[in-house]
Amino acid sequence: MSGFLKKVEQDDSYTIPAVLFDGGTINVRMEEHEEAIEWCQRVLGLQITQQENWTPGPDAVIGKMTHMGMGLWIESGRAADGTPAPAVVREPLDSTILWYWRTRNLRSTKQELHRQGVQTSENYTDHAGNEVFNFRFMNSGTWLSAIEDPSLDGDVFSDSNVTRIKVKHLRQSIEWYKQYLGMAVSAEPAMNSYCEMTLGINHHPEGRYIWMLAEDSNWTDHGPLDGLFRTRSFIADREAFFNYYQFLKDSGNLVSEMGGYVLRGRVYFHVYDPDGNRFDISHC
Repeated sequence: MSGFLKKVEQDDSYTIPAVLFDGGTINVRMEEHEEAIEWCQRVLGLQITQQENWTPGPDAVIGKMTHMGMGLWIESGRAADGTPAPAVVREPLDSTILWYWRTRNLRSTKQELHRQGVQTSENYTDHAGNEVFNFRFMNSGTWLSAIEDPSLDGDVFSDSNVTRIKVKHLRQSIEWYKQYLGMAVSAEPAMNSYCEMTLGINHHPEGRYIWMLAEDSNWTDHGPLDGLFRTRSFIADREAFFNYYQFLKDSGNLVSEMGGYVLRGRVYFHVYDPDGNRFDISHC
């Protein structure tokens, strides 16, 4: 049993509320916020759809949040002592959570990224047999993945509705995602090296978002992963949100303190899967 989850008695009468995918957040320093917006416009072809002055965590006294469309948020914050907030791992590390972005042609896209000075990996085949490559967000420890979709118009990127997550023990992870996030198994190949699971999508009642659990049995143990990139999930009912938070804690999961405005307004927390991958969940 992983150190991120302690075995406790379960309440079989409890039903997981609808946890809906709501995009992803990339954390940057406040002095890099405008540069990050420009990078998303120039490299991904996105445009600003919403801007807010909002502290990203209880340790921040000032902050910004900018929605670039397709569920991608740029956030930054500063603590009272002037340091970046919230605390995150900013050193370039191998990403364990990769957000897939579709592009019409992998070869020409990689050439354009190189022209713009964006670092990329070699092309490789993922667990599902797709040819992909990773590219670095600015000079940070965040990596995104490019996957080819010839049906796209133009040369801009588009969200693929797929996130790949590295796990150490696939079967254990499948059960955790079922039991604690309410995910459903969509496709489970016979090779047993990966599993596609799905969640609903916020603002898209008929949509399903794919989470690709990819096993790496050689992955060494580590602490909780508070990297720059965080997936976003949403629960619509406020009472259900707080009940769910308590359920996760009572079930022995590693769960953060509650952030935001508990009595009224946006409120949020994060929970870690058995391998320390972080998932942010909010209500507003």
